[in-house]
Amino acid sequence: MVCVLSGACALVNGITPTSGTLMGAIAICRIEYTTWVKYIWKPLAMMLVLHIVILSVGMAVL
Repeated sequence: MVCVLSGACALVNGITPTSGTLMGAIAICRIEYTTWVKYIWKPLAMMLVLHIVILSVGMAVL
């Protein structure tokens, strides 16, 4: 259960506009949020699929 919550937290914090760290970092780099979303959606989608596969295999083993 902890792995599910940790993986979901990592995915959500990578895209959410309410994350202070994310918004501060892209503001310092002078990157617009829409540009960030266009760039990050593919890696986040790959991470989502990877999380689902790893967690499914882990649950099947248990």
